[in-house]
Amino acid sequence: MFLKEMEALMAAITVMAMIFSSASAANIEVGGSTAWDLSTNFTLWSASNPIFVNDSLSFRYTPEHDVIEVSEVNFFNCDTSSPIGAYNDKDGKTVINVTQPGTRYFVCGRSNHCDLGLKLRATVLDSPQIQPNISTPTYPANQTDIHTIPSDSPNNEHALNSSAGQRNAIIWEHARLVLTIYLFAATFIADFVALFGLMVRMVIRIIMLVWSVTAGFTRD
Repeated sequence: MFLKEMEALMAAITVMAMIFSSASAANIEVGGSTAWDLSTNFTLWSASNPIFVNDSLSFRYTPEHDVIEVSEVNFFNCDTSSPIGAYNDKDGKTVINVTQPGTRYFVCGRSNHCDLGLKLRATVLDSPQIQPNISTPTYPANQTDIHTIPSDSPNNEHALNSSAGQRNAIIWEHARLVLTIYLFAATFIADFVALFGLMVRMVIRIIMLVWSVTAGFTRD
């Protein structure tokens, strides 16, 4: 039934939109406006910037810094001797995608920078799960959709007859309007022709009168 199909379609679209919204990845600028730098307090920054699966961590830094990913033990010891990953891009920007939940550890490998606080403990969370609260209306088994009328029902026949009657009435009204316009135009043309003929007769009479007067003066 049309109404039920539309309600089901709208519910499906809503669920898809919510799933897409929850699964959409974010590009997180590590450190915010101060970026990957000694002036940033990364303990406070990480507490106010949650990271979810499929997000991207964007490290921006100057040539004085680099980005080293290390284990948990090496993170607390500021030990970069056995890195998991080392990044020192020439353009000063490294983007790292996080695809699994858990905790990842990043430090700056330059002298004493890790000890001075240039390190990040990034806790990656599962994507937020949204449980849509969508209720689909139910109908009694014997209830007919208000938009659907059986083809063999008297109501359907009455609706078809009513629709045909309305269509015929509109056609007849348009025909009357067109006929009225034509009659008005014909009457106007007839009146114009009659007036034109009257003017022609008057002109002829004036010419004959002038001719008679002129002829009389000539004889005298």
